[in-house]
Amino acid sequence: MENRHIILGDYVISLLRSVILNTKPQDKPADITWLDIYNFANKQNVTNMTYYAIKNMGLSDADIMPFYEDYKKFTIREAKQQLMTERIFSMLEEKEINCMPMKGFCIKNLYPVESMRYSVDTDIYFDSSRAEELNEIMLSLGFTFKKDEYDQLIYHKLPIYNYEMHKNLVEDRIPGFEYFSSSFDRSIPYSDEFKYVRIMSNEDLLIHSVAHFYKHYVGEGAGIRFLLDIYFLTEKLEYDEEYVYKKLDEFSLLEFFKKMKNLSDIWFKSGEYDSNYRKIALFLYSNGVFGNTAVGGINRLNEVDVKKKISKTKKIRNYLSRWFLGVDIMKQIYPILGKAPILLPFCWIHKGIKTLICKPQAIKKQVEVVKKSSYIEEIYKISGVEYDERN
Repeated sequence: MENRHIILGDYVISLLRSVILNTKPQDKPADITWLDIYNFANKQNVTNMTYYAIKNMGLSDADIMPFYEDYKKFTIREAKQQLMTERIFSMLEEKEINCMPMKGFCIKNLYPVESMRYSVDTDIYFDSSRAEELNEIMLSLGFTFKKDEYDQLIYHKLPIYNYEMHKNLVEDRIPGFEYFSSSFDRSIPYSDEFKYVRIMSNEDLLIHSVAHFYKHYVGEGAGIRFLLDIYFLTEKLEYDEEYVYKKLDEFSLLEFFKKMKNLSDIWFKSGEYDSNYRKIALFLYSNGVFGNTAVGGINRLNEVDVKKKISKTKKIRNYLSRWFLGVDIMKQIYPILGKAPILLPFCWIHKGIKTLICKPQAIKKQVEVVKKSSYIEEIYKISGVEYDERN
């Protein structure tokens, strides 16, 4: 399975690189199919960009059709979303509501074709004190308010429109929260026609993108599209490198950024790995665009905090707690502890032996969790994620 991920991942990366460098794509490896390639690219949200690489390779209709359908769908969708967003901007400007587009909306214009970097939703930061007026605007445009979640108001409109209206540029648990609370002061007008609709400075856009990437990376993991973003941000933006590096260092994100930038250069320029970058690449290949629930579950178990260093003590404590249950729970299993709590260590031993004999699959599952956790810990260390050996 690992070898298959490497073959698939490396080939899709080579296709994306051919688009970026405008070179002839490599021939497909014999032991993977175009359906395999489509499924991998689809999981990573890069089917549209992949289509640009393969459209002139002489594929059969059956092989190219899934890619072409995505290309057609997302090109149309992107155009419609752009028009709707411009309409929302105009109404926010008319009401003099400060706002700023975020994430993919700001990054897509760095790609060779904007629709190569498609998103299923549009993220906009706005002045949260004007939430009622924002709601009136969205409802007047036919949107339905879905929920207020994680400091963002979520609106949907059939058939394709999804908007996340953010009260903050980042969640308060993300590195740099206080810094981003003043991003509007460093912003510039979206265009000459706007005063209240603004965009982040190039420096803030890069720093924000790194912080957002990091949040996913140490949450449920992340996929290869984040590396595409890093590549285009660092290659196409003009920014004050000294300022960006200083801020990333303040937020303990500099080493992570350097590692990810190096990997993006390996993928989309040189193509030459060392063993550590190969491991990081495989981790990204095995995820979807926003990671996977298995990684997220293990990180929650280890209490990985995106704002702090990862703590070894917490990880050890959590694993021990799965085997050495608290006295209140143990009393339910061994009522005798209500009269003789001194027997708790012996009950732990008895429970452990019973589990070994009667529930071997439970033991196997715990061993796999430990192995997976150690693997993720290794990936984070070589990725520049700070790990506190002292705690």
